[in-house]
Amino acid sequence: MSDRIQRIFSSIRLSSVLLVLIGVVLLIRPDFGSKAVTLTLGWGLLIAGGIGVASSIFSHMAFGYGSMGSSLMMLLMGIMIVSRPLMLASLFGVVIGLYLVFSGIGSFMDAGRLRRNGQGWIFGMIWGSVSVAVGAYLIISPMASSRFVMSVAGIIMIACGVGSVLTHAKLARFSEEQQNSCGFYRSDDDDNIIDV
Repeated sequence: MSDRIQRIFSSIRLSSVLLVLIGVVLLIRPDFGSKAVTLTLGWGLLIAGGIGVASSIFSHMAFGYGSMGSSLMMLLMGIMIVSRPLMLASLFGVVIGLYLVFSGIGSFMDAGRLRRNGQGWIFGMIWGSVSVAVGAYLIISPMASSRFVMSVAGIIMIACGVGSVLTHAKLARFSEEQQNSCGFYRSDDDDNIIDV
């Protein structure tokens, strides 16, 4: 196998191993993923807001302070998110929990109307109960939804990384067998022929 192909396969395997390692971290410590995503967003807002405020101050003679308000809000939001990185993830859980609770109450009301009209109402009552229970749990424990999402992301990353390693290992073995069976050897001069 040529050096170029070996380098490609080794780099692909390295990226796959990194994918598996990140997936394991997300699976074991899901709050780490939430914190990393939130901190990235927070620092982005902080930097963009800081640049906006600075440019408003320096260009106030020409443009006034019109854009200062939005830039200041971005800066303050960035500072708030960076100082409390898990706040955004917990707020997400509370919002989803409230939605599920109200959706469940709506299902109860629909099931009651169906029951009064002699229609099938049991499924609506079960669905409403499950929605309210899950929603209440997310309101009480708002980080649960974030942890679940990060854990699922970790499992997907592990599966993709392992699949990639196995596929590339088979491909490397197949390429080696093909070269050995054909007695084909490509010199370094042939590399220029394939390059596009």
